[in-house]
Amino acid sequence: MHSYHVSPSPLPKIHLAAAVLALGAAWLLHLALDKVPFQTWWIETPSVFGFYMLLLEIWDRWLWRARPHRNVLCIPRIDGEYKGILKSSYDNFKKEHEVTITILQDGRSIRARLQAGQSHSDSSFALLDVHPSGERALTYLYRNEPNPDAPDTMHIHYGVCSLQFKGSLPTKLSGHYWSGRGRMNHGLIEVTRT
Repeated sequence: MHSYHVSPSPLPKIHLAAAVLALGAAWLLHLALDKVPFQTWWIETPSVFGFYMLLLEIWDRWLWRARPHRNVLCIPRIDGEYKGILKSSYDNFKKEHEVTITILQDGRSIRARLQAGQSHSDSSFALLDVHPSGERALTYLYRNEPNPDAPDTMHIHYGVCSLQFKGSLPTKLSGHYWSGRGRMNHGLIEVTRT
């Protein structure tokens, strides 16, 4: 998985909360260790950083999923598997190709993987954009690789995909993709959470 950017970014609030809580936890540790009959400076000195890193890990794995945090910090939860269709300019939008998009996400990283009949793609960078109107979008760069049984005209290429959705726990993603040099196609994608 790779890091992603959320606009507007909640990271300053997350880091500030983790730092304040880490200071409080280190102070409580100091009070507890003050009663110990030997020197504990070697435990207390790195404790603020240790608690800070522990809190960020807890955020990444579990806390970001909690509904109150998602709503306050504007981090939509889009992880899951989505199935639907893709229409491409390659065949003048005449065929509907079945696709599956799998999104892995935690508090600070994400990965989008699209599986189609003849190829698959993986994201390398992502942006979650939250509009004041409630409209939201996942935009990501991807690398597409043809499957071994794909036609000879298909080869590795790069592109961009932008999927719009509503709410902080969407059931439907829809949008466009553009492929770069080598393919020069564009298309429409509509998928629903399974």
